[in-house]
Amino acid sequence: MNKQKLHYHRPIKRQHHHKGWGRIILLGLVLIPLGLLLGSHSTSDVILYVKQKKTSLPPLTQEVAPVAKAFLLVDNQTGQIVYQKNRQERLQIASISKIIPAYLICRAIQSGKLNLHDQIKISPAVAKLSNEAGLSNVKLQINETYSVKDLLAATLLSSANAGVMALAQAVSPLPEFNQAEHEFLNQLGIKDFVIVNVNGLPNNMLGSLRNPQTSLNAENEMSATAVGMVATKLIRDFPQILSITEKLTDQFKAGTAQQQTLENTNKLVAGAQLALPQLQALGLKTGTNDYGYSFVGTFKNEGKLLTTVILNANSDNARFLNTRQLFQQFQKQYHLITLTPQTNSNLKEIHEMFSQQFNLKPQKIQPLKLWVPRSVKAADFHFKFDFDYNYFSQNKKPGLIVRLAVNPNQIQFLNERLPSLNLR
Repeated sequence: MNKQKLHYHRPIKRQHHHKGWGRIILLGLVLIPLGLLLGSHSTSDVILYVKQKKTSLPPLTQEVAPVAKAFLLVDNQTGQIVYQKNRQERLQIASISKIIPAYLICRAIQSGKLNLHDQIKISPAVAKLSNEAGLSNVKLQINETYSVKDLLAATLLSSANAGVMALAQAVSPLPEFNQAEHEFLNQLGIKDFVIVNVNGLPNNMLGSLRNPQTSLNAENEMSATAVGMVATKLIRDFPQILSITEKLTDQFKAGTAQQQTLENTNKLVAGAQLALPQLQALGLKTGTNDYGYSFVGTFKNEGKLLTTVILNANSDNARFLNTRQLFQQFQKQYHLITLTPQTNSNLKEIHEMFSQQFNLKPQKIQPLKLWVPRSVKAADFHFKFDFDYNYFSQNKKPGLIVRLAVNPNQIQFLNERLPSLNLR
């Protein structure tokens, strides 16, 4: 079998495990001829191929045609993309940008730098921005304090531009926070982006809060793939964020004279204008600018979370109606199958070989779960393993890990920190 020449955004780091197992290298898994690549490899890596028994299986990723510049439907856990349109094209993302600072703020809370009940004092510049006509905001008063919890809800539900700036400043000065955003995106392997501020407004609307290192007209740009990577990372690391974004409304400054009702800009959550009972919408964020109407949504289906990204639709309702239509189409066309490699005799033989040669203990291998057309069954697949013995000969006690990764031609697997197949 000929190995394909593959290219990746960045190499995946090797890892170390305890108990003297030594270095562990990330292995690849390729679905041929469908082009589904699970893993990453170089000339010294071990390749795990998955090959289907039938030759007439339809492609696992479909091109769709929403009334928008770009679209993506991706499995949060595995990163498998099911639907896509122009997913790599960099576009203006407006307030969808707020999911990036949301991640960094959640990380600050996790580390103890912030607490949900901490009170943040509002500066004159932030208060002024919160009262600008025509901008998404919750009005904030100079020198008044607001909890991290309230400002985070205002950011995610009402897309409060000033609220997210107040949160960012509570973590670090804006230039440093902007640098942290860049570092976070780079760590995810995202290279093609423009992030000039935390809220997604054009730079010239921010007054004294604008980023002085960029032009007045600069604004945030990312691809649908990149947005999907950030969204799935946010939900995977901080699933509690969905307890905010699934709400239709929330009370801001509850129990005070400044109490007001926050309304979710997502029209697909339960009770909203365009919600459907069969769509369990849990979030996530909208964005609107002169280029169009965008939306990153999170849904629960067959017990799994999936995320959609639609960029630059032609109307407010269109971004939700298109997303709803394509998700319903997905529900009709696709189902979830489980591939269980440990039942494959080829894997058993390899495990026996490694057990004898390197004194490895048996370990249960986690199944692979894939979305496939309903005509496709798990029995249509079998496994074939090819090893690069040169690599293993250099390691006393090697490990074996298989994870989903990147195929730049057909299917994008969005993350590296995935449930893995382990043999060590």
